Amino acid sequence: MILTAEPTLSTVQRFRGVADIYKARGQTVARKWPRNPRQPGTPAQLETWRRWRDMLHWVRSNPLSWFAHAKATSTPPTASAHDVRRKAGYQLAVLSLSYPLPDITKVSLNPNTPPGQTTIDIYCADFPGFDPRQISFRFRPSPGHRWLLRWYEHRKRIDRYGKTKITYLPLTTFYALPSSLSVNPGQPKYRAKILSITSYVSFFPVINHPLALDLYTGALYHSQDLP
Repeated sequence: MILTAEPTLSTVQRFRGVADIYKARGQTVARKWPRNPRQPGTPAQLETWRRWRDMLHWVRSNPLSWFAHAKATSTPPTASAHDVRRKAGYQLAVLSLSYPLPDITKVSLNPNTPPGQTTIDIYCADFPGFDPRQISFRFRPSPGHRWLLRWYEHRKRIDRYGKTKITYLPLTTFYALPSSLSVNPGQPKYRAKILSITSYVSFFPVINHPLALDLYTGALYHSQDLP
């Protein structure tokens, strides 16, 4: 049933359990509260459940060091570090690219670097399920201090209770892929070359796939914070 007037939030909450009031195609509609709220298990619903399972598994399979950096990373307004982690995991689950992220233990500068370049060695601890070949990085030179990740307002919408919901996305335009990246799977250790003369960098790992190289994975690292 299409409603002719916009209900207040108190009205929606008062009819909870009796009438289900929600937005559909730009109109406010109401229906009888379903007796069994369980979803029917259609192919679309099964795919949604698969994505949520993959997202939760991806978050839990990542190393503790990633959780620590995710909490310290600049987060968007009204969103916690856990929300950012789950958003990254869901985006990767949509692409079926839920590979665990590296456990970064050390970052060092390689002295044998041509002029105008910076060679960075990123050391990682190995753990079950981690494949270093599935990981790449995005870098940004830092002038001696930690860059904070900036966020911008992506879109705004009104939820079923009349509240305004704003979606924020990280501004990763200034974080570029390295000019070259090699990996030693046995250690594992990454060696990245970037076009910069600074000795400090900010970076975050990404999944090494053409569809996922722009996806922020929830945690920003700084060479100043690592041994």
